[in-house]
Amino acid sequence: MIIDKKLVIPYRVLVLIAYVVFITLINIHDFESIKSVGYYGIHMVAIALYLMYTDNRAKLCKVLYYSASILTIYGILQEFGYILGISAIYDPTVWGFYRFIPIPLFQGTIRIWSLYSEPAHLAGILCIGILIGLLGIEDKSHEFDFTNKIITFLMFVVIMAGVSATAYVGLVVTLITWLLISDIGRKYKAYAVAGFVGLFGAVFIIFRDIFYSIVVYRIAGLISEYNIVGNGTTFAIISNFRVALLKMKELGIFGTGMDSNRIWYYDYVDRIYGADAIYMNADDAASVFTRVFSEFGIIGFILLAALIVYMIIKGVKNKDKFLMIMVALFIIEGMRDGTYVNVVLSIPFAYFIGLIAL
Repeated sequence: MIIDKKLVIPYRVLVLIAYVVFITLINIHDFESIKSVGYYGIHMVAIALYLMYTDNRAKLCKVLYYSASILTIYGILQEFGYILGISAIYDPTVWGFYRFIPIPLFQGTIRIWSLYSEPAHLAGILCIGILIGLLGIEDKSHEFDFTNKIITFLMFVVIMAGVSATAYVGLVVTLITWLLISDIGRKYKAYAVAGFVGLFGAVFIIFRDIFYSIVVYRIAGLISEYNIVGNGTTFAIISNFRVALLKMKELGIFGTGMDSNRIWYYDYVDRIYGADAIYMNADDAASVFTRVFSEFGIIGFILLAALIVYMIIKGVKNKDKFLMIMVALFIIEGMRDGTYVNVVLSIPFAYFIGLIAL
């Protein structure tokens, strides 16, 4: 916080900083770990100072919605480009983006990735775009008058066409968040849930073969593939979780310090999976929740979970729409990304830290 034009860090934030720095220093592996602490600290302070101003929060919501809109529009164009056979439209590789591999859905269509490397990473922005769009429908204060009903619906279409289990869990988080903070959602809760389940269920039934093979298979894979090398996404999540769990058993409950998952991952994966071992998401642990568990132990994970629960209680109690948007963004994006300096993750986290500092 700012007092008399000076940056003052309250004791509650200092405790968190001290824990992160201490655990990192006693487990230091290379200079990259120290750099990560410094870079992330600067990154967080800059974001927190920006979000202190209410006008900037409103601008951020607009940026998030417009970003989701752009990704949605390109996603729709991507689908039509593939149907028409125009690679310059559907294949971002032509423009120098990531390596794109079209995955067929049905009758000459493909899964929509838009400008992301996979549909799961598209979920965070689009789900928040849908949440902001839903809030815009009942907006009487013109807080969200920049939203558009048609674009918001198309965001839902693009998410469904991405056929990502992570994205569908994100939709559930979006619905729950909307029910908690929306006047319409609270008043017509049963109808809203029924409508969502009905719409989702109808799409699932119509395209049941596709959804079963990709979505159900992956969700079931979190259990069935616990001890084997299976689907890439499933393995990335499971292998990093197993590494974190084994590290805790062998090295203690306090973790091994910031940026350390990449150090321990390879050796532990070899020990867990043997000759079948492959390496995926060593740097970010495939999820911010798994990465925090790995690098700051069960203590760090409990602190993160407590922070999120506190923010939810505070957001619902105060009917703070912006705070709940940030909570949903952090949860959805964090399910499949653990990059601390990913701005989509660090913006809500910096805001949380700023709130507990007040």
